[in-house]
Amino acid sequence: TRPPTAASLTTTQSLILVPQRGGRSPAAFASADGKSRIDYILVYRKSSSQSEKREVFERNIRAEGLQMEKEASLTNSDVIFLKLHAPWDVLCRYAELMNIRMPFR
Repeated sequence: TRPPTAASLTTTQSLILVPQRGGRSPAAFASADGKSRIDYILVYRKSSSQSEKREVFERNIRAEGLQMEKEASLTNSDVIFLKLHAPWDVLCRYAELMNIRMPFR
């Protein structure tokens, strides 16, 4: 499966790309274990009518090896943040599938 694009998201979902600054991520972009860097954040409403599609989507990305962490909004109980982290082995596997080459030093 391919990662979602802005065009594939509905009006009740948002995709946030997490910027990387100098190779270090701020604490807000770290997972609960403090070790994994959050790569994407999906934002959705619990009251959305597309909960079945979302569950299938989450099951599929979990099956591909992405790590997920859900967090409720502190200011709006209807908003959920789904933090995604792509481990190095998953990135390498997809790089090989897409024939992306990295120079060796």
